Amino acid sequence: MKRFLMAITVAMSLFALTTAASASDGSYVGLYGGFSMASDADVKTHPVTIPMEFEFDNGIAVGARAGYYLPSDKKVQFGFEADINWQNPDFSAIKAAGVTVPADADTSIVALTGNFLMRFRPSEPLRLYLGLGGGIFKMEVDSGTIAGLPFVGDDDTAMGWQALAGFDYDLGNNLFAFSEVRHQRADFEFGNDISSDVEMRTTQALVGLVMEF
Repeated sequence: MKRFLMAITVAMSLFALTTAASASDGSYVGLYGGFSMASDADVKTHPVTIPMEFEFDNGIAVGARAGYYLPSDKKVQFGFEADINWQNPDFSAIKAAGVTVPADADTSIVALTGNFLMRFRPSEPLRLYLGLGGGIFKMEVDSGTIAGLPFVGDDDTAMGWQALAGFDYDLGNNLFAFSEVRHQRADFEFGNDISSDVEMRTTQALVGLVMEF
């Protein structure tokens, strides 16, 4: 099932990319960057259950998108896009039984998602939009230390989802500046004999540029 969902995400993303590349009206490409703020991640270990939380530092986020809005003469438009997103919420601490233990490891998350969008045009040159999507998330934790002791890094790939909201502003010549907030969630599994399920949640504040065709 997991591989099937991944295949659907890749197919939808490729379809959005090819549509954006071939369509003569309503298609767009864009680049963005900003801040990534990670919530404390709930962690479940098994076969031995040890309730704990992982803490992560705030980091940066960058990405690119390409998509297409369906033609409409109304105030609301619907569209879809493919999006690739990278962020680095570095692993910084473990909290368990009221005790916080320092940790240090470089961490990155790459997400390839397909998004469905709804755009509102209350008045030009301002446009508002909402989006919901899902796709493939890969989290990689490099080797680092916990309480000064070394540990071996690990990575996992999982399905995840995201919700986003933002607005864009017409700069002229088919160029738009945009600002966006997005929330992402994916559940990862790390380890072998003693594994940990990590519920990863991040919120990003982004700005970028979009070129429409």
